[in-house]
Amino acid sequence: NSDEVLQNWEQLKKAEKNLAQERQALESSKAVLELNVQARTKELQKLQRRYEHILNSAGEGICGLDSQGKTTFANPAVAKLTGWKLDELVEKTEHEIFGHNGSDGEAARTDDHPNERVFYRKDGTAFPVEFVKTPIEENGTVVGAVLVFKDITERKRTGKDLLHALE
Repeated sequence: NSDEVLQNWEQLKKAEKNLAQERQALESSKAVLELNVQARTKELQKLQRRYEHILNSAGEGICGLDSQGKTTFANPAVAKLTGWKLDELVEKTEHEIFGHNGSDGEAARTDDHPNERVFYRKDGTAFPVEFVKTPIEENGTVVGAVLVFKDITERKRTGKDLLHALE
């Protein structure tokens, strides 16, 4: 009986030793995974800062729209060009932002060029823009759009001045 107890005791000690080794290996693997996650997180944050810097530096207004046409992000140029504050732009539709006095009305089209519209600022003043609206697709389904626009007031004015000079 004492031999059995001794054998059981040795098996228990061996099992405890194996368990301790496995626990140490798991903790080591966990530490390596945590380091990998931290490195990936830093890379993603760096990329995010880079993309935000690009968007924030662009002179054109850039809006991200969800599938319902509501703004998910807007760069500072949108706020500067429209008179809306950045935090006011999120969740508004493009029609609320660019329509007359923030109404749900469509931005006025110009007959001259299909990529030109007349947008309205928050204060109701109009300005001509050239814009591109590109759908965002995931797995063949449209999930939103990116709207990029620039104020072409100066270009229009120069064109009119040139036309008057030619006449």
